Amino acid sequence: MRKLLLVLTAVSILATLVPMLPASAFAATPTFADQAFKNVWDRTDYLVSLNAVERSWYWGPTPLFQSQERYGPNAGDSRLVQYFDKSRMEINNPAGDRSSQWFVTNGLLVKELISGQMQISDSQFEARTPADIPVAGDPRNVNPNAPSYAALAGVASLQNDKRAANRVGQVVDETIGPDGKTGENANLGLYAGTKIAQYDDHLGHNIPQAFWDFMTSNGSVLVNGQVRNETLIDWVFVMGYPITEPYWARVVVGGRERDVMIQAFERRVLTYTPSNAVSWQVEMGNVGQHYYNWRYNSATLTVDPASAKAGTPFAFTARGFGAGEQLSASLSAPDKTVFGSPWQVKADGSGQAVLYFWSPKSTQPGKWKMTVQGATTGRKGVASFTVEQADVGSVSLTVQPGSGPKGTRFDFTGSGFAAGELVSVWLTGPDGATQGSLGQYAAGDDGKVTFKFKSGANSQVGSWTARAKGVTSGRSADAQFTITGN
Repeated sequence: MRKLLLVLTAVSILATLVPMLPASAFAATPTFADQAFKNVWDRTDYLVSLNAVERSWYWGPTPLFQSQERYGPNAGDSRLVQYFDKSRMEINNPAGDRSSQWFVTNGLLVKELISGQMQISDSQFEARTPADIPVAGDPRNVNPNAPSYAALAGVASLQNDKRAANRVGQVVDETIGPDGKTGENANLGLYAGTKIAQYDDHLGHNIPQAFWDFMTSNGSVLVNGQVRNETLIDWVFVMGYPITEPYWARVVVGGRERDVMIQAFERRVLTYTPSNAVSWQVEMGNVGQHYYNWRYNSATLTVDPASAKAGTPFAFTARGFGAGEQLSASLSAPDKTVFGSPWQVKADGSGQAVLYFWSPKSTQPGKWKMTVQGATTGRKGVASFTVEQADVGSVSLTVQPGSGPKGTRFDFTGSGFAAGELVSVWLTGPDGATQGSLGQYAAGDDGKVTFKFKSGANSQVGSWTARAKGVTSGRSADAQFTITGN
């Protein structure tokens, strides 16, 4: 049974240890603000969520923040919206024809992010600063070479300008940097899918084969509870028209820099990563996340390290929440399993909190995502990180018995340490505080070490953690045990 351990703390407060719980305890239950939103999501993404089809998300794994968001010419005017990783759904006229494809819309979010003009009615805009958020990949602090939305302003058709010539049949070898400067790299045009397949004359931009195939592909969709095989999307409805040419950029994804082709559309961003598995080479950018953060000055979540082997503790720092705000946290695994019911932690007086994920040696390798959201502000921070396969022959720690009343002696056996290696041992109590060192023990020739702990009358009742760490190798293992009441 796979288990995960998450430690949550508010900055300058003692850590709180969250007991390890099985994956089955954390089934994600998406909540849609309106059945019409669910119907749109179901069409393309429900089957993806079941792993019934191999393709990337059009909206995202689950609905996110919902609100009656300001929209209309008069003070107090609003409309129902719900954010997803890839976009935002909207209902502009609740009394409209619910059977119409356009009853639910998704806004021109990419245009707003690039221009800095936030639309608040059909004809009104609020001036903001263009979004200095990377169009693709990890956050800016670890993704310095990716272009931001703001950097695309110099090449984007925001006023029916900056039209490009028809280049159908040529390849995409143009590059763009973090400052918006463009260049060329002929080698990039050698990747499959870079040949330009279509020219859209609405705003005057070319679409490469990889993107055109994605936009016009057929496949299994869910409509009124029935699976059909048909064109997946009306691409104008979902994406709008292209507003930039396709460009290559150096983008850090999951801690690793790679070549990614990007193209901005009015509503969405498409990315093409040749190094990905075929079904995931073309993906929708996380425009919904980016726009929400930009519009609401949302919180940030950073992770250190961004990539490490299973068994490593990952530290997350959340900032920008309300003072003392209650935060919920959850983890998404590479196989889309969601862990967290969600877990709860309280921000400190400056709106910050620190979270630790102690990844067991058995943690699934791949790209993980931590999400933290405030209960009051609705602000959300998301951080992706990569768990690498643990070293073969990693250490382990077992305990007998697994639980017992006060006065019970618990016997521990550690394995996999170097012969003769000194192993430091300490305990963490149910309140997350370190209860003291049990000393150091020398591993035998077989790499095993044994030690014991006898609970006393004053021992805290609850889940405890013992950690054994090799002084030389630095490898460590945990074992959980429970002290019950008398």
